[in-house]
Amino acid sequence: MDTRDLDKLQVLGAQLAVQTNLDTLCLTLCEWLNDTCQAPQISLYLRTGNVLAYAPNNCEAQHYPTLALGMGLIGQAALELTPAYYPNVNNTPHYIAGSANTQSEYVVPIVYRSELLGVLDCQHTQQDGINPVTRKRLDAAATLAAPHISALLDDTSASADFRHVVAELAHLPMATETDLQVVFGTITERAVHLLSLSRANIWMFGEDSLRCVDQYDIRTNIHIAGEQFTPPSLDHYIRTLDEERVIVAVDVTRDPRIEFALTYFQAHNIVSSLATPIRQDGEIVGVICLEQTNQRTWTNEEISFAATLSDLATIALTNHKKCLAESALIQAQKMESLGRLAGGIAHDFNNLLTVISGAAETMQLGDSTPSQARMLQLIVDAGSRANSLTRNLMAFGGRQQLKVDAVSLSSLMNGVRALTEGLIREDIQINFVIDHQGQWVGNESTQGDQVQLEQVLLNLIINAADAMPDGGVLTITGFVCRNTGQLALAVEDTGHGIRDAIKSKIFDPFFSTKGDGGGGLGLSMSMGIVKQHGGTLTCTHSSPAGTRFDIRLPLNQADNNRHKVHEHNNGANNLPTHQQVLLVEDEHNVRTVVEQMLTGLGFRPLVAENAVHALDIIAQTDIHLLLTDVIMPDMRGPELYQAAQRTQPDLKVLFVSGYAEDVLNKIEQGQVGFLAKPFTLSQLKTALAQIMLSPPEVSDEKHPPANRSVRH
Repeated sequence: MDTRDLDKLQVLGAQLAVQTNLDTLCLTLCEWLNDTCQAPQISLYLRTGNVLAYAPNNCEAQHYPTLALGMGLIGQAALELTPAYYPNVNNTPHYIAGSANTQSEYVVPIVYRSELLGVLDCQHTQQDGINPVTRKRLDAAATLAAPHISALLDDTSASADFRHVVAELAHLPMATETDLQVVFGTITERAVHLLSLSRANIWMFGEDSLRCVDQYDIRTNIHIAGEQFTPPSLDHYIRTLDEERVIVAVDVTRDPRIEFALTYFQAHNIVSSLATPIRQDGEIVGVICLEQTNQRTWTNEEISFAATLSDLATIALTNHKKCLAESALIQAQKMESLGRLAGGIAHDFNNLLTVISGAAETMQLGDSTPSQARMLQLIVDAGSRANSLTRNLMAFGGRQQLKVDAVSLSSLMNGVRALTEGLIREDIQINFVIDHQGQWVGNESTQGDQVQLEQVLLNLIINAADAMPDGGVLTITGFVCRNTGQLALAVEDTGHGIRDAIKSKIFDPFFSTKGDGGGGLGLSMSMGIVKQHGGTLTCTHSSPAGTRFDIRLPLNQADNNRHKVHEHNNGANNLPTHQQVLLVEDEHNVRTVVEQMLTGLGFRPLVAENAVHALDIIAQTDIHLLLTDVIMPDMRGPELYQAAQRTQPDLKVLFVSGYAEDVLNKIEQGQVGFLAKPFTLSQLKTALAQIMLSPPEVSDEKHPPANRSVRH
């Protein structure tokens, strides 16, 4: 090869060195060969797997099929990795005749580091038409181009892989049903395999520590999580991540930016690392850390890919937060709608039960035969059970009027113990424990409705028993959280646990794992009751070894209500009868029954069917007490009472309602009582005693004004 050829090869080398695109490199190479070599047709094929694909050049466009390795003269030379010259192609067994009038052919495999990259093919229309000089030029061009083609093939392959993985991962954060852990696990696994890493981690920042939420290791090919790392300080590291966007450490032992983690790196034999931040609401909340056990120089493509992974993790985290908020909103709206429905149904049933129970109890005041007395008692008992059902329905919607009293821990535990007798199977050992230290803390109490709290514990106990079909141990614990000032109750079983996939749904209304054997309202009703008591109900632990539910209720330091109730119960025996009570009720049947109940108690009831009628009576007659429904078509009970006070300022009132109305807070002043429907004769008697025997209010005003302003 003469000096001119060497100069031309030097020019070709310079041209190939500056190419960054494989297509333009192939075009440059073919143009040089066509200008330099004296041959009608020179083609370039690149290897793709086990086939050779034609790379277009500046020659006239033709259709070239892909060739399998070993197929034809080109495929055979490629398979043997050896240049081959065929002076007369017609005398060779591997020749495949084509449309071109080829008589001689020279095939040069392009090989780099013993790997076949492609083939240069030179064809001539004359036998032995390719001279030695041309063959040497083709050999030199193939050798010169090999490393450049290899580099661009690697880059192209990596870029294609990056694009493919990014496209795959981009769909995960947008899939609302996809668990966040699945997204994180997919990111770490794809990163390890694509970049040939030792392992990849996703860490989330705590107040003073990092918590690994997913780690994938190439040696084990498994995902783990939960590792904690507590460095002296994270502030500098987070600021660096925020400012530099990526922390690339070729040698972790010599990089001051990650000096805080040196002990961690040494413990895991990590030499090189690459970290990119995960953000939420603009703040860095975590980091993706790619790790290598040998020294590694990270390419720009790898750094860019890692940054893209962190962006995808950020999107996934944001989307997950949005999905949680949307689910919470939908659940709240669903509960609100169902609560309103339940409240409306319960209200209608309360009116019906007031009529049924009130009529039966009123009839019990008169003479009756033994058979009639038994029938009346059956009606009263059935009404009481129906009342309990409607109270559960109201609790489900959070609209129940609680019978608030001081509930002691010991009385609550003893009440539940009595309810479980004969209810829990014999193959289940049930233990009641008060206080972890074995101390009896019966004087500790909470304000609430003991019957409803017993129902909550009973629901949890029944669920726990159902989770132990083969028997087990059930423990109900009561204790006092001194640091939070709460009463605590725990129900713990040794059953099969709750699957992770359904943990978030167990408090949803109508969700049940019992098939036809469950209505799916037990836990949602229990949640409603506990919330009404100002407490919390949570599933704090569940595994194949058992489940634990915890109830937290505010601790009541003063236990005075019990004495007040006792005083009022005694006062009910001295109820001042023969007084005029104005009954206001828009439901005809309820009005009739309550009128009979008042008469049976010895009062002289006046009856009004609406608020307007009641105000007419109040304007003409002195009454001792106003007994009114809360919800009426023309005027609500509190508004009626305020209007009545303008005429009779010292008037007392007893509100009755099937709704959980906070009527006491809606009255500016006055002597006010409340009785929830349905109520028994004895409950009505007690409520009347509480309000009628209470001392009159003391006012600094000798003459209250006719119109009182309403506070807001």
